[in-house]
Amino acid sequence: MHPFFTAWQAWRRSSPPFDAYRSGSRKAATYDAELQLDHVRGSVVTLIGARLSGRDFDFDTRIQDELANLQLLEYVLQQLGDSGVETGALQSWSAETRALLIRFREYIG
Repeated sequence: MHPFFTAWQAWRRSSPPFDAYRSGSRKAATYDAELQLDHVRGSVVTLIGARLSGRDFDFDTRIQDELANLQLLEYVLQQLGDSGVETGALQSWSAETRALLIRFREYIG
């Protein structure tokens, strides 16, 4: 089995640490980043689902778009972390999502 499938299964089973977003705590320092990460999560699910169901997408462009989104969000999380906000779980989830997208890109060739 390709390493992508192992990563995909693990990623799908994990629970994204979007506590502020899920609880509607709009004043939380991480709320906006969590909201954007949730959009990335939805895009990744849609993108991979399209490939697995045989639909045609511009996968390379979409993967690059999501990697760029993650890069920007990782910068935001780093800035929040530097100001004393706890972002470790969000940074870990972002890194796992980045790794999944890279494995997906390798899988589809």
